[in-house]
Amino acid sequence: MAAAEEGSGKDMLSLVLRSRKALDHTKALCVRAEALSKDSTELALDLVAVDAKVRWATEMIQDQLKLVNNVARALSIQRLKLEQDAKAWDQKRKERTGALDVLLDDLGSQLVPPSFYETTSGSSLFGSQHSDEERGDGAVDGTTKENHVNKHNGGRTKWKSLRFFVDEKAIEEAIERMDDDRNALEDLLESTGSQTQNLNAETQAIRNSLATAQSSIPASTQKLLQDQDAILSRMAQLLLDVTHHFDQMESALADQDAGEVLGDEDMEVLEGDTAELPVIIQETEQNLTKMEEISHKLKSSRETCERDLAHQKSCLTALESLGIEMSDLVDRHQSVEVEATAIQNTLQGHLIAISTLQETYVKYRAAYGSLVQEMSRRQKYREAVEEIIQGMNEQLRAMRQEEMSHREQFSKKEGAYLPEDLCPFVSDLPTVFEISAYDEEVPVSVDSQYVIEVQQNLSGGPGRRVVQI
Repeated sequence: MAAAEEGSGKDMLSLVLRSRKALDHTKALCVRAEALSKDSTELALDLVAVDAKVRWATEMIQDQLKLVNNVARALSIQRLKLEQDAKAWDQKRKERTGALDVLLDDLGSQLVPPSFYETTSGSSLFGSQHSDEERGDGAVDGTTKENHVNKHNGGRTKWKSLRFFVDEKAIEEAIERMDDDRNALEDLLESTGSQTQNLNAETQAIRNSLATAQSSIPASTQKLLQDQDAILSRMAQLLLDVTHHFDQMESALADQDAGEVLGDEDMEVLEGDTAELPVIIQETEQNLTKMEEISHKLKSSRETCERDLAHQKSCLTALESLGIEMSDLVDRHQSVEVEATAIQNTLQGHLIAISTLQETYVKYRAAYGSLVQEMSRRQKYREAVEEIIQGMNEQLRAMRQEEMSHREQFSKKEGAYLPEDLCPFVSDLPTVFEISAYDEEVPVSVDSQYVIEVQQNLSGGPGRRVVQI
């Protein structure tokens, strides 16, 4: 029993020594962190002060550039606006001419059967409209007028497309005129580019050499100090935890020296807490490393700001030798601006004309789809009427045969008893009735599959495809 108590006492002493060592090490780390915190705070103040000087110098240089280059800068902005307007127009031209090209290709992919443009008179795109004089005596059952169907039974190789009926020569001429005006604008803008090039090169060189003001320095510095405070707070908490643990160990050792025997569970708790000390020390060391990184960042930022400040001073010296004479340039640029505005107004008119053409051809394409449907509807109407007429004529012929049979029976039964001069026309045959139609139009036959193809092509739906020739 005595041997067990002696061993327990040695273990307790070992735990206390380890706790003491951990406490001393943690205190040393915290002291180092406190010193770094003070240095970092001073660095932060210096950094913000140097950054303010850099900002002040940058603002001064920018003000001087405005004084020296005010007119030239205004001219550059105006010229830049003209160039941007021209580029914006180029983009619109590309979009609208591209859309027109796509539309024309689409029109080229839609084939038109010959029955839609090959008429008996050849005078109408969609078929001749004959008057009564042209019609003459008319026709029975539509037999004197040719039913206008696709005559190219061998395929569609000779079919025309919707694009065939578009005046592409006029489109090409309109685009050529538009390009000529655009080239004239480009030449006009280039005429002023070299006049301000040297001046812009000098002022731009100074402007480009200016150190970029780091607007984030105050915020980033504040963030670093906040991080530093959070790290210090955490380290203080860790030191408090280690101190509390050491106090517990000293209290336990004092109780043991006083003759109190610690149970196995109490020893396990103390040993477990002591085993956590390396983890706490490791976290404290990592926090100290973070503090050192913050200090390094502040030093690096301050050095950068000091270099920027020295460079800004050299820029101020360079500004003293910069002189500008631009009265002739101002007059020339004003004249160019007036001419460019006039040309741009003309170019906008060209775009409106292109848009009008596109809208016209879109409606043309849609109208063709309606035309195909209309001709298909008329064909169905004509076929239905012809079927009715045929049925009625057959019924009339059957009724006449029946009438002839009735008259023959009457003649056989009663004819021998009637004088010849009494109602001599009783032996006449019944009148021939026949329903006929006069053609008022050129009948066009439209294949139902072609109607489906056209609607699919023009609707852009899932069935859309280019009609193969």
